Amino acid sequence: MMHGIDVSNWQSGLTPSDLSIDFCIAKATEGMGYTDRSCDGFVQNCIENGILWGFYHFARENDPVAEADYFVQETKNYFGNGIPVLDYETTNWNDCEWCEQFMSRVHELTGVWPVLYISAYRVPDFNDSWIPQTCGLWLAGY
Repeated sequence: MMHGIDVSNWQSGLTPSDLSIDFCIAKATEGMGYTDRSCDGFVQNCIENGILWGFYHFARENDPVAEADYFVQETKNYFGNGIPVLDYETTNWNDCEWCEQFMSRVHELTGVWPVLYISAYRVPDFNDSWIPQTCGLWLAGY
């Protein structure tokens, strides 16, 4: 079993290498206009200390292609190095098509499939989707 954390500006000042973790996933963007300025500090600390890392986009209810474009624009240097993640916890939580459009657009732009982060009880909403097999799921247990 691997142990890891996800972090954002709410944990600014935290140093991943000071913790007993195997991985760290840092918030990079949200919606179509927010870039988390704490992200790169977390990422650089992980790189310098050999900690596996990723970066995530916190979804809002905008056009999924536009959100994917914004995510890739703001994080283009991370692709191919860290693991991209879509954090999908919006009020349209069961809109599988939204996620599929976002994931497809990120893949179209980067050649990389993001992982989908959802609540464990939302898994049945994605039973008929290609996302679990193609992209993988990271399940929240809150």
